[in-house]
Amino acid sequence: RKNNVEFFPSSANFVLFKPRKESAESNSKFVAELKKTGFITRPREGKNIEGTIRVTIGTVKQMKEFINQFKNV
Repeated sequence: RKNNVEFFPSSANFVLFKPRKESAESNSKFVAELKKTGFITRPREGKNIEGTIRVTIGTVKQMKEFINQFKNV
C-alpha cells in the first residue's frame, strides 16, 4: 500500500501483486530485471490475475532487499 502497488491479500507464503498496469511484455522485462538482482519471481496469468507476479515470502532481511530492488527496477 505504501508504494501504491496493487496486491491480493493472502495468508499464504507468497505475495501476488501487479507491479504495473501496462502490458505482459513489460512485466516480462520487470521479471528479468529482478532476476538479474537475484530475485526469482513467477509471472502469473489467469482469470482475475492477469499481469500479476508471485514472489515467495522470505526473511525480513530478504523482503526488505526485495522491496529496495523492486523500487529500483
